[in-house]
Formats: sequence, C-alpha cells, structure tokens
Amino acid sequence: MITILFVLVDVIGPIGLVLLFLYKNKETRDLRGPRLLYAGLIAFILFPLLLPRKHFEGWLIQQNSDFYFVAFVVQMHNNLYEELAKLISLILAVLLLKERGQKVLSSFRGALYLGYALGLFYGVGEAVTLTLIAKNPPLYRIFGVNLFLLFINYRWLWERFLALQMHGIMGGLVGIGYHYLRKKNLWRFLLFFLIAILYHELVDGLIIYIGYNAGRPLARFLLNHLFTVVLPAEVAIGYIILAIFARKGGRNVEFIADCPPRN
Repeated sequence: MITILFVLVDVIGPIGLVLLFLYKNKETRDLRGPRLLYAGLIAFILFPLLLPRKHFEGWLIQQNSDFYFVAFVVQMHNNLYEELAKLISLILAVLLLKERGQKVLSSFRGALYLGYALGLFYGVGEAVTLTLIAKNPPLYRIFGVNLFLLFINYRWLWERFLALQMHGIMGGLVGIGYHYLRKKNLWRFLLFFLIAILYHELVDGLIIYIGYNAGRPLARFLLNHLFTVVLPAEVAIGYIILAIFARKGGRNVEFIADCPPRN
C-alpha cells in the first residue's frame, strides 16, 4: 500500500500536474510533446548521477565535524551541486526543445515555470533514488548515503512531497537566473542562483541545527513541529518568493512591451 501511495503521491501525481500546468499555461504551451518529458527525465537522472559526491562530503565531515563547518561548508557544497544540477537540466532542455525552449526561456515567467518543472522532476529523482537506497542498503557503497534506519512510511511520503515542492521552488529560481544568463546579465544570474542556494541552506541548515542542538528548547520545538509547521512553512515561504518574482517579472515584461521604442 505504501509503495502504491508513494508512486501516486511522490511520482506520478506531481509529474502529471506540472506537465498539465505547462501544457495549459500561455507562457509554456509551446513545449507540448515528448521532448519536454525527455528533458524532465534528464533532470530526474541527474540526481543519482551526482549523488556519489556524498562520499567526499562524508570524508569532509570525518575531518571536521564542527557544526559551523558542516552547516556552512559541507552543506553549501551539497547546495551548490544540487542547484548546478538544475542549471544543467535547463541547459540540456534548451538543446532538446530547440527553438521552443529558447522562446520559453526568453520569457521571465516561462523560464520560472520551466525551471520549476525541471526542479520538480529532479525532486522526484531524489525521492525514488533515496527510497531505493533505503530498501537496498548495500547501494550505500555506490552513492555514499546510508539510509539503513529509514522507514518507508506515511511520514516519508509527506516529507518527500514537501521536498518535491522545495526542489521545484529552487528550480524556478535557477530558471529565472538562467533567463538572465541567456540575456548576458551575469550579475542577475548569480543573484538568483545565490537565492536558490540560500533557500536550500535554510531548509537543510535547520535540520543540521536540530541534530547538533537536540537539547535546546528551539531545536526541540523545531523537531516536534518539523512535519506539521516547519517544513510546510518553508514551502510556503518559497512559493511566496516565486509569486513575488513572477508578478514583478510579468509586470516588467508588460511594461516594456507597452513602451514605444526610442529612436
């Protein structure tokens, strides 16, 4: 039963909904066709392909397990890889989707929506890969992630569902950044890429804080309300950030379109 729910809630459901949104939205409807699914599959596969980096991160922790080193060096290394994966998926999507992909990425909102979709596909890749590792502990030797004590239960389904949203949000931010990179605006690209990394740090940094400060009142509160308040609140914050950028970006595009060209 859990396996069926996992496939429906954390795999088929999110993919189906995001594809439906892209097909119906005026900014991205030109992406209809199997190539969009292929682009999503690339984002999906990038998670397990880049996961063996965990061997290096595990080695770093063995050298220095101080909280600040783990939270701001090891974790930031992880964040960088994860957001680079989303950027790579966008670059490869343009190669697959060709003129249609270029057209979508020329639009601020189109880039946000496509980035969100590919980020969500990446998150599905994470959910499937981690679940397989949990069910097959010897895979630790390949990926460097030990999930021997992880139980595949309803809490796991909920956690993965929230993580999907977070990866979608980060993908949307990276998508905006890539939109500016294609316009040769390096500073804005770096800004949005950094925002995605810092949002990732907020999410995982709190988990690290809880692990290192289990006896403190704040850490106990965060742990007791992790799945009911903390993680949902982080998802809500992410969607608010995307909504603000989408609204502002859309207004800017409309304003520019309405202004007559200057001689």
